[in-house]
Amino acid sequence: MERPSRVIATLLLLPLGTATACEATTAATPGAAQQDAARELPARRGTWACGFPEEADKNAIDEGTAVVRVYVELDGSPRRAMILQDSGHGFGSAAAQCAMTKRYVPMKDRSGAPIPAWTPPITVRYFRKPLPSTDR
Repeated sequence: MERPSRVIATLLLLPLGTATACEATTAATPGAAQQDAARELPARRGTWACGFPEEADKNAIDEGTAVVRVYVELDGSPRRAMILQDSGHGFGSAAAQCAMTKRYVPMKDRSGAPIPAWTPPITVRYFRKPLPSTDR
């Protein structure tokens, strides 16, 4: 069975055949500037189109999870990704590589000016979803 090499976003319509999905969730952890203001950030959920790890694909592993943090520059571009947790089979590296291709909203100081900072932990879940069978 051929497996696709890209991860398809969870909320999009899935193409025919075997599909993969990647879901990213940020933790509800405020940054240092927001802690002073006692502001809680809600957990945010989104989808990323990321490559499925080649190692997991070769070993027929259909799901995995990684937690990463990203250092974000003033303009929202990522400088560095750090893997906090990794379920193995290449999921951590794939999540870090994918995180480096995204744009972010930079953290802000008390006056509202953007500052470089680490994101809250981002949980990235990879999984394959077999599409419903057309057999009757």
